Amino acid sequence: MIITQVNVADFGVNVDELNPSINSFIKLNLSKKVRGENAASITPFNLHTFNNEAITKILELVLTITPRVAIESALGSVVDDIKYQNILDHTLNTGRWNPEGFHLEECWGIVYDGQQGVSPHNHFPSSISFSYYSKADENSGPLIVEGNDIPAKEGYLTMFSSHSTHEVRSEDNKGEERIALVGNLEYHGFRY
Repeated sequence: MIITQVNVADFGVNVDELNPSINSFIKLNLSKKVRGENAASITPFNLHTFNNEAITKILELVLTITPRVAIESALGSVVDDIKYQNILDHTLNTGRWNPEGFHLEECWGIVYDGQQGVSPHNHFPSSISFSYYSKADENSGPLIVEGNDIPAKEGYLTMFSSHSTHEVRSEDNKGEERIALVGNLEYHGFRY
C-alpha cells in the first residue's frame, strides 16, 4: 500500500497565507460531530462548493498530483519521473486510462479540539482519499492508515486508497487544535 505525503510548499503554495483562511472558514462552517466517543466536529460534505479561494487552491493541487498517486498505488511502489511519464504516455496513447478522469466527490473540514478523534472507517467506494493539515503541531495525533502512523504535519497533504481503514485515536491527539481539509476522489475515466 502506498501512502503519499507531500509538503504543499514544495508546489509553490504559501501556507502562511492560506492556512489561516482555511482554518477560519472550516471553523465557521462546522455543523455536527462525527460518530463515536470524544468525536471531532465536521463541516458539511460539500465544502468544495462553497467557493473559498484558499480551499480551492489546495483542491487544485490535490487534483494535480492525483494521477501520480493513482499510478504508484496501482503499482504498489513509488515511481521516478521518467517511469511516471512513460506510464502516462503509454496509457494516453492506448486510451486505456485517463489521468484527468479523477473528480472530487466530496470534501469537508474537520476540527479536533484536544483529545478528540475519529473511529476506524474507510471511504469505499471512493478511489482516493486525502487529508490536508491546515493546523497541527507536534502534539497532534497521527492519521493511522492500515496500522501505519502518518504524522499530522501542518502544511502537508496525505493521500491514500479510499478502501484503506484509517482513524485518529483521541488518546493520541494531545494538541490543542488540529484542523484538516479532507475529501474523496472518484475515477470516472473518459466521462466528463
